[in-house]
Amino acid sequence: MILIAIFALYPLSYVIRVSFRYADLTSKVGIGEYVGLKNYHFALNDEFFWSSVQRTLYFAVVAVMLE
Repeated sequence: MILIAIFALYPLSYVIRVSFRYADLTSKVGIGEYVGLKNYHFALNDEFFWSSVQRTLYFAVVAVMLE
């Protein structure tokens, strides 16, 4: 049970916390200030996000049908 907490729950909680912050991993700033739901608003209004969701779902459906 401790291994599950270390290798699954801790990274999951970290990712959830980071998702509410400004994160630029290509600069020295790294993980910045709290931005709330702005990251989710940006992703849900981005056409590239929805295009990738559509392609992922298509790939998953085709892969399941071929098996």
